[in-house]
Amino acid sequence: MTPREQNEFEFDDLSGEKTSPRYIPLATKMRPRTLSEIVGQEHILGPKCLLPKLIKSGIFSSIMFYGTPGCGETILAEVIANETKSNFVKINAVLSNVSELREILMIS
Repeated sequence: MTPREQNEFEFDDLSGEKTSPRYIPLATKMRPRTLSEIVGQEHILGPKCLLPKLIKSGIFSSIMFYGTPGCGETILAEVIANETKSNFVKINAVLSNVSELREILMIS
């Protein structure tokens, strides 16, 4: 592999997957990477709310987000993991099973 070919796969989104920069969807490029880049969700991310304080201190064990598809739960979780230098693993609840979850938890 030539150096040029090697550099084509250096983009690393928050999921940790290497992707060719030529084929990155615009939505992926525009995703927020920090809490300050997230628009909306003021009810949980406002200046007087608990969640930003917990993220800043890094003191929390687990959080569960739920909502309609596309409202930002996964992106918020990725940003929190990024800001707290935590491990973030995406799984599909429909396609995964108990053994896969055990393996992920043993690695983490």
